[in-house]
Parts: sequence; C-alpha cells; structure tokens
Amino acid sequence: MKLIVNKSALEDCVKNICKVINTKNALPILGDILFEVNQKAKTAHLTASDSEVTLTYEVVLEECEGEGRFCVGAKTLAAMISNVTEQPVTITATTESDNVFTMTYEDGSAFCPIDNADEYPMPGAEVYNEMLEQIDGSMLCNALKRSLFAIANDTLRPVMNGVNFALNDGYLDIVVTNGHMMLKTHQSLDNKVEVSRCGSFVMPKKVAKLVTDVADSSDVLEIGWNDSQAHIYKAGCDITFRLIEGKYPNYNAIIPKQPDHEVACQRTALLSALKAVAPFAPESSQLLKLTFSNDKLEVSGEDYDFGQGATKSIEIESYDAEDLSMSIGLKSSSIIGMLSKLNTFEVILYFNSPDKPVVIEPIDESDNKKEWITGLIMPMLIND
Repeated sequence: MKLIVNKSALEDCVKNICKVINTKNALPILGDILFEVNQKAKTAHLTASDSEVTLTYEVVLEECEGEGRFCVGAKTLAAMISNVTEQPVTITATTESDNVFTMTYEDGSAFCPIDNADEYPMPGAEVYNEMLEQIDGSMLCNALKRSLFAIANDTLRPVMNGVNFALNDGYLDIVVTNGHMMLKTHQSLDNKVEVSRCGSFVMPKKVAKLVTDVADSSDVLEIGWNDSQAHIYKAGCDITFRLIEGKYPNYNAIIPKQPDHEVACQRTALLSALKAVAPFAPESSQLLKLTFSNDKLEVSGEDYDFGQGATKSIEIESYDAEDLSMSIGLKSSSIIGMLSKLNTFEVILYFNSPDKPVVIEPIDESDNKKEWITGLIMPMLIND
C-alpha cells in the first residue's frame, strides 16, 4: 500500500502516541505502533498500548492506494519523522512479500521492517453503562493539571494512585488525595451535557497526564465507563483504559462543615512568604509554622540541627468574631504546591484548631461560575 501524509500531522500523532508505550514491555509487539489504513475514508488509525492503556489517533491522508494493517517500531518511526522538514511524506508498506516500511521525503528516505499486526493485542468491545457527552475540554484538562501533583504513590492502597471522577445531580467531582492533602474540583455540568446516570470511577495517573497532553481548550470530550474499563473520546482521538479497582475514600466527610476561623489573604503574597521560608525548614519534615493573628500571618521555619531559621509576615483579613491567635504546622511542599495550582488573586483559609485540617479555597467572584475548588491539608505536630 502507498500513503501520502502531511509531515506535521504524522509527527504530532507519533509524539503523543509514544507517551503510552513503556520502556520495557512484557510483549515485544507493544513497542510498536499499529497502523490500520482505510482506503475509502483516506484515513490511517495509529494505535499504541501498554496492555492497560490504549491510545488511537486518526490521521487524514492526502492520498491512499490500498489498505490493511501492519506494525512499525515506535522509536524507529519517531526517529524517521523527527528531522524531516515540513512537507508531504510518502509511506510505502509491503506486507505480503518482504515486509518493509519505507518513508520517502524530498531529500531522502528511510526504511524498517514491518511486524505482524495480528499479534497486536487490542481491547475488546465494551458496553459503557455510564456516559458523559459534550464535556468542556478546557475545564476537564485544567482540573486534571491542577490535580496531578497531589496523586499518591501508594503500593498498599492503589485506589489512591489515581483521579476519582464522581457524577451526581448535575455535578462532576474530580478528586485526588494522598492521605496528607486533598484537592477537589466541583464542576457544574452544562444543560447540553447528556448524562445516562450517576456513577464514579478512578482514572490512573498515567491516563490523567495523557488526557492533558492530547486534549486542548477547544475540544469537546465524551467519557464512558463500566465496572472495569473506560474511554475518553475527542474528534480523531480515543483513549481506552482499565480502571483502578477499589472504593475511593469519602472525601466530603473530612471537609469541615462549619469552621471556627476564616482568613483571607493575597495568594501571591502568601506563596512568596512560604517559598522564602521553606529552605530553612527541616529537610526531613518540611515543617513550616503558620501563626495567625487578627491582621497578620507569620510564616516561620527553623532547623535546630543546623542552627538556621527564617520568618516572614504578610497582611491578612480575619473574619473571626473573637480575637484570633493560633499556630498551625503544615508541610511546605503541600501548601506551596496547592497554592501554585490556583490562579486567583486571593484565597481564603478555613480551620478550627491546630490538629484539624486546613481548607484552602480560591476567591472567585465571577458572575458565571461553573466550578468550585477546595484544597485540604492535614496539619503537622509543632514541637515548641
């Protein structure tokens, strides 16, 4: 068969599809990319898989003679296309004689062997009981990008190593937690979104990262899932993956419903103070002490073993009826990471006592608000 395809279209596809492939594979064929060529539609579907996650891209061909299926090494194909200038490239695949894949371009050519496509494992056809249609790609990708840093790496509780999607009453919750902190994005679904019924599933971290790489703000997404498998589809791209099994923690139960203290401050000011003091905190615990008063927040860190410490203060606005005077210990990487993922000018902190969780929410005064972000950090013991 002979194909002519735009270089940029093929290169973009190969770059994204290679992100699925592992460096070491149980089956050697999983180091390949599967081509499925349709002459009538003038398209080629390229597929990569690691046996748990399968990504398929559709590439529109400029010309097509013949059709069929074949496999090519992913690293070899990426090397072939990487240094070619912008132009149409010609691909010739001979699958019945010498099994050779040849790519020809303006100033040269390259070739490699073809592997048998019948050996490539593909996910079976699934019926998805739950379905979300016409999801805003921008909101979903932003929520996933915001959440990736807080996903756990827990061998004993694998359900914590993913992103929990929970659909209920016209809202979608996207939640991650590692046991020390939690980030929840509560999104209102548009009336145009078709929902079959309520449900939930846990997406692996690898898939969440993959979605942020292949989708953009202009995409409209479709999500379908059942008890064991799910898929995310956008025009020209389909991700199929196995779900993480297990029951996700009841994240709503740990969020304080009526906190005793509320403090508002500039997000960038607080982030700057935390970053300035964090290098002086103990390397093992990363403990920072936040001391609140009615109009000031003092961030301090001290490493007694090395005889070093630092403090920095910022102005705050307290909404307490009584005088506020309290110190809370927090892990520097947790609170800095969380504040870095928010993009509002101000944030508000809710808390009850030094041994209770601290809730962080961005102050968003938008008239057309469609999502609510809630961060939660468990406190650390302060040794005075």
